[in-house]
Amino acid sequence: MSLAWADEAEYARRLHYDRPVEASVALFEALVLANVELLRAIDEPQWRRTGWHSVNGRYTLDEWLIEMSQHAHDHAAQMLRAAGRDVI
Repeated sequence: MSLAWADEAEYARRLHYDRPVEASVALFEALVLANVELLRAIDEPQWRRTGWHSVNGRYTLDEWLIEMSQHAHDHAAQMLRAAGRDVI
């Protein structure tokens, strides 16, 4: 399996982060819940499989999960800033 690299700066530019955050929060929550459901359904052989990231090379599910966990915190902070709230 190959994972394509995404230009996050380009996503940020095109997604107009200067808009109300409610829909983004709802989407974020739905995506997290969907990923949790998928991860719970994975058996041990599936968990051990590796993929190939177009920039980072060999990529495991553990590596993806660690990266996405931090990515989720980054997005949560981004949404708090957009709502005018302090980020710790």
